[in-house]
Amino acid sequence: MQSVLANPLIVIKTRLEVIGFNEYHGFDDAIRKIYQKEGLMGFFTGLRISLIRDVPFAGMFYPIYSFFRSELTNRFLQDKDIKQSDRFKRLALISTASSFAANTVSCILTHPLDLIRTREICKFYNHDKN
Repeated sequence: MQSVLANPLIVIKTRLEVIGFNEYHGFDDAIRKIYQKEGLMGFFTGLRISLIRDVPFAGMFYPIYSFFRSELTNRFLQDKDIKQSDRFKRLALISTASSFAANTVSCILTHPLDLIRTREICKFYNHDKN
């Protein structure tokens, strides 16, 4: 659901980043020109690729997160004599580090699909220029 709702903003953002202000003179100009040239479906360009990327990302994130959290917990919370306040700090750091690591690994594994999506979003513009 998040991918579907966010896709129009991603299309606009990507086009502004890649095509830039040579073609668009701001956010509202990009919206107008995309709608005029491609219609409403122009805002959903690349959605299929986004879903192909986001579903595996979500599917692999939690197992990777669980792996890192388990390993870090075993390593840094073995001591039974840890004060409660220190234990909470360590748990917060473990959760943060595990989330960061899982996000990094998941992003690396799904990055090729992200590149395909970016090309798909800008394909219409590149086709007009050739």
